[in-house]
This record gives sequence, C-alpha cells and structure tokens, in this order.
Amino acid sequence: MPAPATSSAGPTIDLSAHPVALPGLPKKGDRIHLSCTAKDFCAAVDETGMTWTWSGTAWTGPTRFAPQGDFEAHIACSSKTFCMASDDKQAYVFDGHGWTATPHVAWPLGIKTLACAGPKYCVAGPASAKATDLRAWHGTGWTAGPDVDLGDSVVALSCVPDGGTCGAGAKSIFTRQGGKWSPPVTPDGQLVDLSCTAGPFCMAAEHDHYGIWTGGAWTHGTFKYGILLNGVACSSAKFCLGFDKTSTEVWNGTSWAPGDDLPSPATIDDILDLAGAYASCPVDGWCMATMPGPTMLIYSTQP
Repeated sequence: MPAPATSSAGPTIDLSAHPVALPGLPKKGDRIHLSCTAKDFCAAVDETGMTWTWSGTAWTGPTRFAPQGDFEAHIACSSKTFCMASDDKQAYVFDGHGWTATPHVAWPLGIKTLACAGPKYCVAGPASAKATDLRAWHGTGWTAGPDVDLGDSVVALSCVPDGGTCGAGAKSIFTRQGGKWSPPVTPDGQLVDLSCTAGPFCMAAEHDHYGIWTGGAWTHGTFKYGILLNGVACSSAKFCLGFDKTSTEVWNGTSWAPGDDLPSPATIDDILDLAGAYASCPVDGWCMATMPGPTMLIYSTQP
C-alpha cells in the first residue's frame, strides 16, 4: 500500500508528499538523478545507463541511454525536447524521441557534474586532470579547453533554461550571464548546493547560511529555527524546496521555514548529493524528489 501523504508547512506554503513508483529499477539502492521542466515532463537516469520519463501521471521506462555500466550518472533538461545526460566517459542528447551520443572528447576524471541552459549551452566537468575546470557545449560539440576554472573541485552547478545563465561553485561561487562568467564570490558559509532559475535567481545553500543572486551582487542570510541546509531546488524566486539532514525546508520568497521530516529511513545522502541532482522543482509548489529504492516523491501544494 502507498505510504500516507505527509504535510510540510512553510511560512505561507503547505506541501504534501505523495509517493509514485519508478518501474523496473535494475539495481537495488541505485541512485537516481532527475530533471523536470514541467509538471508533465521529467526525465531520470540511473547508475547503470537506464532512463525513465514522467508524463504527469506516471513514470515510464526504463530504456537505455548509455551502455551498461556502473557509474555516476547526471541529467539536465531545459525542455521536453532537450535533455543531456552523462555516464562517466560520454554525454548524450535527448531530442524528445531518443538518445544520441555527443561528439567524443576526453574527460580524464570522468563527468562529475552537468547542467544545461538550453540546446546551445551546457557545462560539464571536470574538463581536465586539474579537477577544477568545466567544459562547455555549444549545440554541436564540446569546447576543447575549459569554459571556466573554479579554482577548486566543483561542489554545485546549476543553469537557468534561458539559453545561457548558470551558477557554479567550489570554495567560491561564479555566475554566468550574457555569455561571460563573473569573478568569484566567497559565500558566508561552506557551499553545499546551488539552484538557479529564471529571473535570474540563484539560491546557494551554505549549510548554516544561504545566498541569493538576482543578477547583481550576492546577498546572504543566516538560517533560523536550527536549519542547516544541505540541498536545494528552486522553481522561482518565490519557491524553493530545501533539504536538511533528515527534513525538508521551504522558501516562500522572503524566508526559510522548517518542513516535515523525510520519510524514514531516508537521509540527505539518499536524496541529494552535493551537486543537488536528486530533486527538481519546475513550477512553484511542485517538486519531484528521489527516495531510496524504486520510489519517487512528489512534493506539491495539491494532492
């Protein structure tokens, strides 16, 4: 029987969590990365090269996007007709119908992170053995050299589906707008995740602090209520779903407030990695999040 829905009360936003099945998961405990562009479209990939799509009512699949393996997978979608996914050595593009490998380039340390602003701009890395740089995709191929060097191993990467706006962070945070990456900005706390959406708007999870970027200078705040944010997914400047070690948090456009505990025995390690790849919020008040095993949770303001 499905688990009962639970409620999460934010400052002005009430969320309920509803489980949905992910069929055909080939590996017990497999980590799933997902990306949603609307309430009726998400795509997900696992560590063995399988992929699923969400139609608004159910997950379908799996089908194969990459050769069978055991690797760290990533996915980023900017629309129903464009997604990019990766295994440890190769990136693949989804056109709404099927998957095609991108022109091969060397990834000496494998692909550890990936984000897309649209069909003509994605960024992934590390690009070299330095482990600090990211390579760009411009619609037909990958740049030979780095698009940006973060100066340290990447912690978080997120792009806005507007064609070119992104945020990336290591010990410092960089933003990309108008085709150029900004100088580094030092967060108030240790950066653990970053989520960027239209506006532009980026929310940085800095453990016991948070940072906000709206196209100019970053502003920073300190969490109340004992919140220690470890992951974040935003749909707009007015809605973000955050994750503490064992609980959810809600941003309503002006402040963060505690939500419900995650379903036991889930923990932050089961839900989000440090690059924030395991939850996606395409619209205000609606998010898809992975759970351990063959289950997803929809967090929404409606049943």
